[in-house]
Amino acid sequence: MRATGVALTGLPDGSAQLLAVGMDGNAWHTVRSADGTWAGFGAVRGPWGRALGATGVQIAALPDGRTYGVVNAR
Repeated sequence: MRATGVALTGLPDGSAQLLAVGMDGNAWHTVRSADGTWAGFGAVRGPWGRALGATGVQIAALPDGRTYGVVNAR
């Protein structure tokens, strides 16, 4: 995937989550399992159900396995 912004965080179980701003200007999300396999990218959707336009992304993992992502929406 080509992207203009990427944020990645690792979780205590060895998995990782990635948020990206795609070349289409929308936010995308994927997960890497602890075994190294990646899920496909999925669009981050806003409350109205459409893809969420973004100018930047951030993501952080907590010790209990939860993650929090921030999308700078446009």
